[in-house]
Amino acid sequence: RACGKLIFGEARRAPDGVWVIALHDLTPGQVRLIEALQRETFRGLVEARPVSFALIESPHVREGVLRQLPALRHAMTGNELVGPYDANRIGIVLSGLGGSAARQRLRQWQGLLGDVGTLRVGLSELRRDGTTSETMLEAALRRSGPFGESVRPTVLVHDNDSGVASSIGLILGREYRVLKSTELKATREILRREELDVFVTDLDLRGEVSGTDLVNEVRRAQPAIRPLFTSVHDAPHVLPPELAAGGAVVLQKPFAPDVLREALRDRLGT
Repeated sequence: RACGKLIFGEARRAPDGVWVIALHDLTPGQVRLIEALQRETFRGLVEARPVSFALIESPHVREGVLRQLPALRHAMTGNELVGPYDANRIGIVLSGLGGSAARQRLRQWQGLLGDVGTLRVGLSELRRDGTTSETMLEAALRRSGPFGESVRPTVLVHDNDSGVASSIGLILGREYRVLKSTELKATREILRREELDVFVTDLDLRGEVSGTDLVNEVRRAQPAIRPLFTSVHDAPHVLPPELAAGGAVVLQKPFAPDVLREALRDRLGT
């Protein structure tokens, strides 16, 4: 801030090595966006609630994503705010939504954004990407990637049989971002670094943990994750109450690709 007013500063290094620093006033819309990010970041820390920030970029200014601001504002709820970031980017503050839920919300707005095939989006989350509005903004800029790929649901498949894991990956790969693992250590590492939407595992795992034990561990780390079990047995399974209450289902192997896809869509509510 300068004299109580928000000023935007950008530093760029020229080819000859000279640093160029540009300072300019923000428009009222830009001020509202930045102040909303600062306010919700503070509230999120105080109230221990998730906050996400999305930065959506279009390649063109004239027919760019800023033209969709009126429609997006109309679709916003009380905990969401959208505004211009610069000439070809808009920012969206999502209060109360973490990584998986934030991606789902962005998917719901695809029809309002126009040609999403040309758009890029960067998504950051409070705590995962720091505890200030500045670090969240930096993370969103750094993570910018193709819109469709960035908001696709992420599915982790854990199975002792690498062939089964690969087959599930092939079936789901067109609609989802699929991560595969056959080892407990690798699964735990993915769980630490990735925000997951669905976790698919064998109910009858061989090794130190069972399928239900592994799902319970996964849900303790990421409570919003949706579990999906597979099993070679045709007898009905009695799932622990906490998993049954969460809507966990069991697919009997072998299953048709369409059955698996429908189960995923049901788990995600799409």
